[in-house]
Amino acid sequence: MTGCRIKNADNLYQAFLKKYFSSELEGLKLQEMDSDRLSEDANGTPHWHFSDTDHELYYTVRNDEITSIQITYQNYVIVVDPEGNLSTGAVWEDERSDGMDHKSSDLVKGDGGLPEDIKGQIIRFIGAINKIEKSDRQKIEKILEKKFNL
Repeated sequence: MTGCRIKNADNLYQAFLKKYFSSELEGLKLQEMDSDRLSEDANGTPHWHFSDTDHELYYTVRNDEITSIQITYQNYVIVVDPEGNLSTGAVWEDERSDGMDHKSSDLVKGDGGLPEDIKGQIIRFIGAINKIEKSDRQKIEKILEKKFNL
């Protein structure tokens, strides 16, 4: 990893850098759940990397091949199922007007695609996850680049 320090950097410059590298900074925050603690998955050995509800990666591996991928990035969910089909959606919360509700899981509304800039940010996010095996990261990036037509 490489770093730098800029003397007399003002808050505007610092904010610019944080925004520019936000995908990488979020990827670096992810922690890995011990696979022994995860439930069995019919698609293969599960791997879960998470930080908050807006940033996580779950994928399965069988015979050194990635068999499924689920990514939550910002307010988007990206799924590549075992058949290789890509599904995307936006996370939203159900609005209730009766004043009575409780927090449960968020809902995902299929949106038929992702903005082009988000596609690149997701690839950069995956590339920054340092707790993932390098070969798995490269395979996931390759699958996503193909699915996103990048």
